[in-house]
Amino acid sequence: SLRKRAEEALIASQLRRSLHVEQTPLAVIEWNLDSQVTEWNPAAEKIFGFTKAEALGRHPFGFIVPESIKREVDKVWEGLMAKKGETSSTNENITKNRKTIICEWYNTPLVDKDGRVIGVASLAQDITERINAEQKLLTHQEQLRSLSSELLLAEEMERHRIATLLHDDIGQALALSKMKLGRLKQLGMSQEAAEELNEIHDITEQMVEETRSLTYDLSPPILYELGLEAVIEWLSEQNEQKYGITTEFITERGVEPSDESLRVLLFQATRELLFNIVKHSLAKKAKI
Repeated sequence: SLRKRAEEALIASQLRRSLHVEQTPLAVIEWNLDSQVTEWNPAAEKIFGFTKAEALGRHPFGFIVPESIKREVDKVWEGLMAKKGETSSTNENITKNRKTIICEWYNTPLVDKDGRVIGVASLAQDITERINAEQKLLTHQEQLRSLSSELLLAEEMERHRIATLLHDDIGQALALSKMKLGRLKQLGMSQEAAEELNEIHDITEQMVEETRSLTYDLSPPILYELGLEAVIEWLSEQNEQKYGITTEFITERGVEPSDESLRVLLFQATRELLFNIVKHSLAKKAKI
């Protein structure tokens, strides 16, 4: 009969639901209107450590939910009772051996055939390992960023040391040699000696210019003498003069970083970005 077939279909549906509840890797927990456990599947036993017999009839607080989040859970429960829809959240939970774990929760109200709320169904998944792995990854990334910054600063300090050596020792020695050669040119000497002297003077002058240029390429003294804004203005002018890319520098005055390490890192980042524009783009304009 039709009634018998309907009953068989209902039994089959209940069996299928029971099978799903038993086999799913998610904790399936049902609560009645008094927020007592009425369903507790094997996955819930595995995640929280309590057997079904131990869990049935228990309230969540002090059981698997810490008292510290009672207010938040109460708000979720009120929303479910008012049929405001499903909710999802990530919470700290407690296992039988009092270990703290982190679970993702999905909650939905259970209603009868007349649409009245008769309880709540919850699905929970232990994501503690995933959260810990993500935290470790973030920590490693932060350590790598810190190490990268330290390496960049060490590199800049070495550049600055070499640039200072070029400027203070080699550059000044070459400039002095150029001055002495200029004086020698004023002394009477043979045509051949004068020509040789002129050639040496020109070579020395070229070396002075190349040393000055190399000093700026290695570590512009402007960064240390006048600050970040001045050196970026200089970078902008160099970018325009050397590569023909119109480079506009816009800044709010008075935002000069007080920390020298930060100034160095910002300078290096700006220089690298400008170099990438020159190397990889066909841009005719750039803005900093």
